[in-house]
Amino acid sequence: MEKKRRYLKLRVALMENGMTIADLAERLGMDKCSLGNRFNGRAPWKLSEVYDTLEILDLPIELAADYFRLEDLHSNLKPETPANRVKTLLMLIDHYKNELSNLQREEDVAK
Repeated sequence: MEKKRRYLKLRVALMENGMTIADLAERLGMDKCSLGNRFNGRAPWKLSEVYDTLEILDLPIELAADYFRLEDLHSNLKPETPANRVKTLLMLIDHYKNELSNLQREEDVAK
């Protein structure tokens, strides 16, 4: 039986951007092996790594679930219970609020 490759869509996005896992690791400021462990499911992703990866690849945050599996996020963020799901959603909402505020500030400065 053929082993399914994890993060195939994310790997394709890397290739489309002319990047390798090593390139992404460098941009994230982390070791290539550490990032490889995340791609292979041996280590959890931190939420900040997810956001930074999406930003580096110029992918909208709204598509995070298309590229990352929530169950592979850092253990304290895993949506194992309804309460943890709510915490994760609230963190995402806070992130969006901060991004919106930053965009509004940039727009105000540009005027």
